[in-house]
Amino acid sequence: MTPKEKTAAYIARRQAVIEQLEQHLDKVPPAQRPVQQTVLRLLKKQVEILSQQ
Repeated sequence: MTPKEKTAAYIARRQAVIEQLEQHLDKVPPAQRPVQQTVLRLLKKQVEILSQQ
């Protein structure tokens, strides 16, 4: 597996995690929502940065 293929696979896994977290956001206790939203924002930023490389 080339480094580009590894990065693509990693991005795909991150996107799957993002989708899963977004689907379950309404089930998160209100006190944990800001934490969940921060995690989502950071994951999206990570995917964005990796996609540009």
